[in-house]
Amino acid sequence: MSAAPAPLPSKPAAAAVSVASNATLIVLKLIAGAVTGSVAIIAEAINSS
Repeated sequence: MSAAPAPLPSKPAAAAVSVASNATLIVLKLIAGAVTGSVAIIAEAINSS
């Protein structure tokens, strides 16, 4: 016997996870750019938004 598949997340929940993960990546890129002094990383963070 197999267990029933887990229900898929709703579209608003999936969108919220996507926005949160993208925002986290932007912040991490900005921090990495500031720590290393890399203008390229900062530009990538700005381009990701």
